Amino acid sequence: MSESIIAPNVAAPVAVPDAAKSAVASCVLPTGAIDEDGTLHVDMAVKEITGEEEDILMSARMPAHVKLQRVMENCIVSIGSMQ
Repeated sequence: MSESIIAPNVAAPVAVPDAAKSAVASCVLPTGAIDEDGTLHVDMAVKEITGEEEDILMSARMPAHVKLQRVMENCIVSIGSMQ
């Protein structure tokens, strides 16, 4: 007997403003992210890293997990409709 799985609501892709398109790339998250309303967001917009993020990555004083978190905070523009 097979079990049926009910998929959560899937959010529609969000448009990126024309002015930001040159510095923003979009990608699909393999498993997505579910918001507090139960909507599954599978698209993500990220911006290019700058010298600031390069400095973070090169820091010898910062643990790797902190570096990764800071770069992600700086570079992730949106996940689905979540800003």
